Amino acid sequence: TDGRDEAATKRVVASAHTIEEARDRAIRNDVMVFVIALGNYLAHDATALAQNAKARILEWDVGHSQPVAAILTSLAATTGGSILFTPHADELQLTFDRIANDLRHQYVLAYLPNEKKRDDSWREIKVVVDRPGVSVTTRTGYFASP
Repeated sequence: TDGRDEAATKRVVASAHTIEEARDRAIRNDVMVFVIALGNYLAHDATALAQNAKARILEWDVGHSQPVAAILTSLAATTGGSILFTPHADELQLTFDRIANDLRHQYVLAYLPNEKKRDDSWREIKVVVDRPGVSVTTRTGYFASP
């Protein structure tokens, strides 16, 4: 995706589904989304948004309601993937190598939730590591599917 949610505008679209539908499908199917943001505008917007929520944004979705960088960052974060900013196409190999390295260094954690009800509701999860110098990337939750 280019992050522009054309399906949400009810126009003739290239996208048959909204970004929310794509994100939910990825989560339900345990798919990690790695976003490669090619070019300088998305990197600019992500940095600007991190520093100031009211920053001047360069790339907006089709309905001009959300910054593309915010949409793509959220898609990656909620699925346990990441967003990688690549200013130039000649740097794509380094980006692919980083994703491949991330995929080679994964662990699977499992737990039994206190809430046993399987009502298709969203359940947030958070993994905390107290070892210095170690960081984790996880999805933000899951659907308690029946």
